[in-house]
Amino acid sequence: MQIISSDQVSEKVNNCRAQLICSLLIFVGLSAVGHPAYSHDRFVQVISSAKPSVVTIKATGKKRLFKSSEQRRREEALGDYAEYYKDDFSNIPDQRFGSGFVVASNNRQSWVLTAAHVVRDSKKITVELAGGDKEAAELVYLDRASDLALLRVDVGMLPVLEISDKQLVEGQSVLGIGAAFGLSVSSSLGIVSALNVRLNTVKVAGMIQTDVSVNPGSSGGALLDSDGEVVGLITKIYSKTGTFAGSSFAVPAAKITSMLEAWLN
Repeated sequence: MQIISSDQVSEKVNNCRAQLICSLLIFVGLSAVGHPAYSHDRFVQVISSAKPSVVTIKATGKKRLFKSSEQRRREEALGDYAEYYKDDFSNIPDQRFGSGFVVASNNRQSWVLTAAHVVRDSKKITVELAGGDKEAAELVYLDRASDLALLRVDVGMLPVLEISDKQLVEGQSVLGIGAAFGLSVSSSLGIVSALNVRLNTVKVAGMIQTDVSVNPGSSGGALLDSDGEVVGLITKIYSKTGTFAGSSFAVPAAKITSMLEAWLN
């Protein structure tokens, strides 16, 4: 049996420690080289770059006569005397809030893409730009089948979002950006859940399904990839409550490109 002195034991322990430290340093170094700040950190830059191109939209339609369910019950109970309670009726404007993003701009004017259901049948459309300025917008094109609409504002030199020509894959990270609930522009990160989805309400082949959080006011917002390019226009959610329940849908970039080529050329 070999007898090892305490000095030899100490030396071996120190050697093992040194080898372990070197291995850890090499591993950390390789990890840093092989996996640069990507994923979530990469989308931080995407948000910063995209926000100036995203607008909040307020569309006002014809005034409608609003009657509450309580008023209807009271009318039924009052019968002929309901005529004396007309003050419970009020004319309120039909207002819708949505999002949009700049797809073209020159020295004098800019064009904003949004969802058709946000602006259809509107008498007045106002867009709020990234800096807070509010501008009147004109509806120049609308396609109900694809749920796409194009607005024009008399403000030039706005930053434009590029439309992607790359193929999406399921599981790919994407970012939704828009003005949920008519508030300031916000972002939500998710993944592509499914491709080539068919919806009865939008007559477009190849709809994109994601788990990006979408709520009222988000419609018309941009769905972006990690390069900051538009891969879709947010248009629908699947929900029984009217708020996000885990699935949202976007018109694909290919359809956006074909419509813009027809509208802008």
